[in-house]
Amino acid sequence: MKPWILVSVVGVPVLVVVCVLVFRNVQPRSDKELLKELQKLSAMPDLEKENIKTEAAFQGLWKKRGEDAHELLQEFEKHHADSRLLPDAQAEAFLVFVMHHSHAARAAEVAKSLRKNAKDPDLAARADLFLLNYKLSEILAGAKTPEALRDAWSRNADGYRRQLEEHLTAYPKNRASADDAQKVLDLADQVDDPKTRRMIVDLVSKNQPSHPLAKIGKEFQFEFTPVGSAKKKSIKDLRGQVVVIDFWATWCAPCVGEIPNLKELYKKYHPKLEIIGVSLDKREADLTAFVKKKEVTWPQAFGGEAEELARDWGVQGIPQVYVLDRQGQLYSLNGRGKLETLVPKLLGEK
Repeated sequence: MKPWILVSVVGVPVLVVVCVLVFRNVQPRSDKELLKELQKLSAMPDLEKENIKTEAAFQGLWKKRGEDAHELLQEFEKHHADSRLLPDAQAEAFLVFVMHHSHAARAAEVAKSLRKNAKDPDLAARADLFLLNYKLSEILAGAKTPEALRDAWSRNADGYRRQLEEHLTAYPKNRASADDAQKVLDLADQVDDPKTRRMIVDLVSKNQPSHPLAKIGKEFQFEFTPVGSAKKKSIKDLRGQVVVIDFWATWCAPCVGEIPNLKELYKKYHPKLEIIGVSLDKREADLTAFVKKKEVTWPQAFGGEAEELARDWGVQGIPQVYVLDRQGQLYSLNGRGKLETLVPKLLGEK
């Protein structure tokens, strides 16, 4: 008997079976299944596999992941509100939300719960500091000019500084808190607040002496053999110049996206400014082909020397841009996006 004839003869029973199957397919996923999906979203992407070649594409990926994480977390909270895995699900979603500014409000909402219920104390500390900085961002959001930003900061600096100091004292060994405080230090520089800068550096130096922030104001020592050269080069030979140390790789889309800006800066300020690329590429051929094609002329460290420097100075991800003052001391751990202001400032051309 042909299938369509069978359906016409026993149409009702078949229809019932189909409906049951459809109903089963829309049953909510288990808490473990949803958590697994959230963990996939929070994992760092394989940029080559994802074909991420520009900063815009990188940001777009995290924006989309944030939207997906929001839907997954909503499904989790709707169907598994009493699950013991809920804090884990919230934690994974939080790690996705903080990667893109458009999800800051969602991150803040989840952080309120994580601050109290996170299984990982380090994550609870990060949530606590995120909330503190989120409140500050709301206060500063209306400042449209550098002058307005400084005014808004000065009105709130004492209270914020006190709360930040309390946080760093309450979580003295928390690496994530120190890393996030590093971003606050950049803001303090932007609004000319040396008091906040010194408080952050002093507290982190006291409690986490191996953290890169503890090296702010210290002499940056590094010797390397530039790619294509047989002669050693030392940072000490660059005294009197502002030096930008660019930790990067040709496979890193955000890193590559910064190259045009660095070239423009180099053209404008060299030789008063020197740039040193610290390439974390695996193959030297990839590096040499790239710098030749893009006409990148500043020296490049590669291989064991580059990896050792990144490890010794606490570089955990790229792009990472360090800035040294004219005395060879580490001034900034996060010069990315700020070099047009930092370089003339350190050259005395502000």
